[in-house]
Amino acid sequence: MSEPLEHIIAKRDSFPLIWDLLAPRDEFRDLYPLCLRRWNAMTYRAQQRLYWYLREKKRKGEKIYDNPLYALTYTKPYPFNWRGVASIDAQFKREKMVSAFYNGSFGIYPKNVADYFEMSHITPLN
Repeated sequence: MSEPLEHIIAKRDSFPLIWDLLAPRDEFRDLYPLCLRRWNAMTYRAQQRLYWYLREKKRKGEKIYDNPLYALTYTKPYPFNWRGVASIDAQFKREKMVSAFYNGSFGIYPKNVADYFEMSHITPLN
């Protein structure tokens, strides 16, 4: 299955964003060409999922791989289900939220995350 041209263009233009997000130390800077090839081999949706997931981990102060090639290769993104979380009311004020089916069950997710993870049965909640 081939990707639409706009996805191919968007994903090739997005590598500087993931490189900046990963912010590799000098000892890993020579991995740029390998990382670029790895990034370009991903589908656009896979790139969106990985970028979102790594950005969220950094925002929360969680550890990600120091080696950018490891981050692109071994990180397995998954969505965060807000159902039952105490701070869900604040989340509803920040983002469009949906009920969606993912990995065998329904949950509450930001709309963009439901799109990135290609969830089904998406129902707007706000």
